[in-house]
Amino acid sequence: MAARAKAGDRPERRKPRKVPGTKLTRAQIDEMFARFEAHDPDPKTELDYDDPFTLLVAEHGGKVPRCREDLEALPGVGRKTANVVLNVAFGEPTIAIDTHIFRVSNRTGLAPGKTPLMVEETLDRVIPERYKHNAHHWLILHGRYVCKARKPECWRCGIRDLCAFDSKTGAPA
Repeated sequence: MAARAKAGDRPERRKPRKVPGTKLTRAQIDEMFARFEAHDPDPKTELDYDDPFTLLVAEHGGKVPRCREDLEALPGVGRKTANVVLNVAFGEPTIAIDTHIFRVSNRTGLAPGKTPLMVEETLDRVIPERYKHNAHHWLILHGRYVCKARKPECWRCGIRDLCAFDSKTGAPA
């Protein structure tokens, strides 16, 4: 006769933990970016540019600086623009928080935050390293064309099941 296991002998079943600062688990975040990658493996900026100069007009020693602090020292260049230049022109894994990324990060629960800097810091911490370079583009494109501000198109969203947005909308009327 087989001995019965005591309650204390059974392995505990734990709910997956949310990543601190998000409403999602590590597995959900990884799955979110795996789906973005599967849909669009090589996303590109929609900005028109020929080289770093045309991406950012600068008189900074005749060269576009390659560090955020030097970029932000240029007149009219803030953190967002500096991050765009670092990502697009120099291939750095930075994330420029625009209105689309801010909305998608808050709405999905990926990186809830009250300020762009809070959202950026959380995204930098939680996005898996292998997705960081393209994350900026995926999140912007998702915010522009699917997770729109006024009428999100949840019915065609590839990450709908991972999203923390309570008011998911149905198909258009």
